[in-house]
Amino acid sequence: MTTHLHHVNARAYFRANVSGSLDYERGCQLLRTAILTPLRNGEDLLLDIREVEATGLPLGDIYRLAKVLEQEASGAKGRLVILDDADEWFAKTQFFAYTAELKGFLVKAFTDVEAAMAWLHPAASVPAFA
Repeated sequence: MTTHLHHVNARAYFRANVSGSLDYERGCQLLRTAILTPLRNGEDLLLDIREVEATGLPLGDIYRLAKVLEQEASGAKGRLVILDDADEWFAKTQFFAYTAELKGFLVKAFTDVEAAMAWLHPAASVPAFA
């Protein structure tokens, strides 16, 4: 049986604004458009935020992004993997995943693609990217 995995590359959505900080509104738009639909439909999603060009996002904004996920994806059945670089951002990514997980979502942060895929598909089935 083939499992469908949606892949969202955040570089297409998350951009730094003119001051060099991450555009929060753009991040919410990403959650609403690219992430929520597959999760609501019970489909798995890999959100690749490696190499996102920004100077950093405060923990408060990360919590607000998790709140958007909580408010707009209640009842979501899909699993979300966040793939990030092993840098200073990864702690914030883990915080986002932890916060969303406390809200009842199946979400995990990884720096390694193979580990992320193993968590998503423990039966070693190869997903078809949608």
